[in-house]
Amino acid sequence: MGKLWSGYSFMDKCLPAGRMGAETKFQGKLLLSILRETKGYVTLFELGAGWGRLCLTLAGIVDNGIMPFDGYRCLAVEAEPTHYQWAREHFKSQDIKAELVHGAVSDKDGWCFFHSHLDPRVHYGQEINQLFNHGIPSPHNIMNVLTGKTSVVRTHTVDILMYKYGFEWLDILQMDIQGAEYKALKGAMCGIKSGKIKNILINVHSDKLGFEIKDLLYPYMQLVWDSPRGYRGYNDGYQVWSKNG
Repeated sequence: MGKLWSGYSFMDKCLPAGRMGAETKFQGKLLLSILRETKGYVTLFELGAGWGRLCLTLAGIVDNGIMPFDGYRCLAVEAEPTHYQWAREHFKSQDIKAELVHGAVSDKDGWCFFHSHLDPRVHYGQEINQLFNHGIPSPHNIMNVLTGKTSVVRTHTVDILMYKYGFEWLDILQMDIQGAEYKALKGAMCGIKSGKIKNILINVHSDKLGFEIKDLLYPYMQLVWDSPRGYRGYNDGYQVWSKNG
């Protein structure tokens, strides 16, 4: 079964009607803007992948000859159990050239509690259940653990995932991970500093986080797009970074 550029890559039978809106299309345009500057064999990491929409999109572009790439390879990371299963089914049915990892992304390999009690057909904002916020215990998140509203999943760093799965470079590192962006970037600094990570597309979930990301990345990359939360009414802010030179 071939990849369907205008159908399967941007839509999903499991989503409620109306979910795929202007913000999703805008994110797709940012992805396409990066791909227009990319040549040869394309590599993509999709963090907080859900059902793997961006991996499916890239596959559709390459396999349908929308852009003249030599091929592609993806890796998707998703912690929510049902969304992870959807991604597995989609990748298998569409014969996607991708690795799929069940877990979360952070600044170190280990384990974490992850929100898993919300209806996966409706909610796409599940996140790591932090027991401490700035060193202060979170009673709400501790209660989530005690009442069975979390599951335990592995945490991975981007640098180790690149090494483990044999990615010598990344054309695009994309992340939509509900506030864990800074820690994920900290776990990608070897690839960022070495220039092996060429472009980063980030969904930014707070203004404060957006400024922290800029402080972290400015010495090594250039910011080519920056829109805050609320731009065009969108829930997320968006940043696109490209390596210097």
